[in-house]
Amino acid sequence: RSAMGSLATPYPERAALDGTAATIGYRRLLELGHRRFALFTFSPGSRHLGQARTDALDEVLRDAGVGSEAVVTVSAGDPGECVAEVQYLAALRERPTAFISAMGRLTPYILEGIHSAGLRIPTDASFLCFGDSQWHKGYSPPISVIRHDYAAAARRTVERLVARIEGREVPEISHRPSEFVMRGSIGPAPIGKRMVGAGAGSLK
Repeated sequence: RSAMGSLATPYPERAALDGTAATIGYRRLLELGHRRFALFTFSPGSRHLGQARTDALDEVLRDAGVGSEAVVTVSAGDPGECVAEVQYLAALRERPTAFISAMGRLTPYILEGIHSAGLRIPTDASFLCFGDSQWHKGYSPPISVIRHDYAAAARRTVERLVARIEGREVPEISHRPSEFVMRGSIGPAPIGKRMVGAGAGSLK
């Protein structure tokens, strides 16, 4: 509970709000033939949220009969580390065909790594991230996202605050789930990219 008490719009359950949209996005990658994933999280802070998004991918793969060795999880201590990590993964003979940014602040660095490694999106690798903005839409190709309408959440919080100040009944908090938005950064898995064997499950 924040300093605003009952007026705040809490989001400790953001992972639950992301659940359905993340499942749809992950399943879409599977439908397009992807069987080798690199998922990036940020270790200092937001660990619960990053872990929940990782667990959601594991569950989707398990339901599809795909083993846990299909995912390389990179836990970055600093966003800048993602550039070198992507370059390393891209140099593997059997590299990931889908890169996922589980934390929005990592996205630019992962994209930098992808491009500096000479990979083209989505021809050589697909890309999916959590969080959306105008630059995600204006990027070339536009980035596929799992997004939540935080602007709407902020408006609801203000509405509750104004109602309290005016002595009116305070509206109940309503949580809207996230949504998966398919854009140009996701495409079919490149032909001939085989899976790395077990033991490459985590870099850190």
